[in-house]
Amino acid sequence: MTDKTGTRTLQLPHPLVPENVSLGKVLETRHSIRKFSDEPLSQEDLATLLWAGYGVRDDGRRTVPSAVAFYGLQLFVVVGEVRRIDSGIYSWNPQTNGLNLMSSGDLRFQLQKATSGQEVVADAPATLVFAASEKYGERFGDRGEAFAANEVGFSVQNTLLTAVALGLGAVPVGGFSASEVADSLGIQGSGKPYLLVPVGHPA
Repeated sequence: MTDKTGTRTLQLPHPLVPENVSLGKVLETRHSIRKFSDEPLSQEDLATLLWAGYGVRDDGRRTVPSAVAFYGLQLFVVVGEVRRIDSGIYSWNPQTNGLNLMSSGDLRFQLQKATSGQEVVADAPATLVFAASEKYGERFGDRGEAFAANEVGFSVQNTLLTAVALGLGAVPVGGFSASEVADSLGIQGSGKPYLLVPVGHPA
């Protein structure tokens, strides 16, 4: 689908968080996964991970807290192998649960180069990129960086725990140059990348 601005958009399915998995079980079994099978992610799993990380609940509130409800994060998805989604870099709109195509093509190896060659980034069928707006500094002054980092942490933890509940594997990746990652993905001006989360089916 193409919107009024000519941007290609894809409406993701409704998120489906498993209800038969206890929080205790998820906490007991969560660990970092750095090797993935060749099985693609489903659209449903991707939608659920994004929603858990930064989505809008049925009551209109969000799945994570934010200082004075600022909500200045932007989530991007580097798609390699997701069913019925072309490879590329997408921005996710939490209000509409839609993906907006920013660049076409498999950019996983470009992202790997920007992370000092970390293989997990190229191996994963998809990587979620958690970026924070520069406006945190404008809004909160000296505390802006801390508030942004806190919010990314809340969001990423939700995503990691949900991955376990879905039977998936994931790992937070923070060893990279934010400017190099932004340049490799063409998201300069869209926020500072704080953490990457490669996700897929464990090998």
